[in-house]
Amino acid sequence: VPIDLRPGVGKDAFRFEAAFGPQWQLVWREIVQSLLDESYISPRMAKWLVEAAGITLDGTDLQRRDKKDQPIHLSRFPSMAAERLAFFFQSLSWIQDPGSGITFRAETDALTSAMFDPGTVPSLTQIIPAYNEVIIPSVGFLRSGAL
Repeated sequence: VPIDLRPGVGKDAFRFEAAFGPQWQLVWREIVQSLLDESYISPRMAKWLVEAAGITLDGTDLQRRDKKDQPIHLSRFPSMAAERLAFFFQSLSWIQDPGSGITFRAETDALTSAMFDPGTVPSLTQIIPAYNEVIIPSVGFLRSGAL
C-alpha cells in the first residue's frame, strides 16, 4: 500500500493536513516516534518515514529531498507497523467524509487549528489500534472463547 506524504503533492499529505492542520508533519513525527519507541520499526525506518513527509526526526524541515521524494510502501515495513499505519491512513479518509450529513471543517475540526473542538473528531483510540488489540477478530479467535 503506497502512502504519499510529499508536502503539497501527495494525496495522503493533503488528507493529513486537512485532518490535523498546518502542523500535520509534527503529528506524523510523533506517530513515527511512537512506533520507534515501541520497537515496531528500526531507527532507519523511522528516518525514512519522517523524511517522506519532508521533516527530520528532530522536527526540522528536510533540506535535501532526493530519493526521499517518493511514496512510502508499507509492504517494506514490519507487518505490525504496516497494519497500524494502513489503519490510520484509512481512518483519515473517514474523518474527512464521515457520512450522515456531517461535514469536516478544517478551521474548527483539524486537531492543530486555533478553533479546534475536541468533540468533532473521534477518539484517537478508535483510530489507531494499540497494544496488539484485535480489530477484526478471526473465526478461530471468536470460537476459542475466553481460553
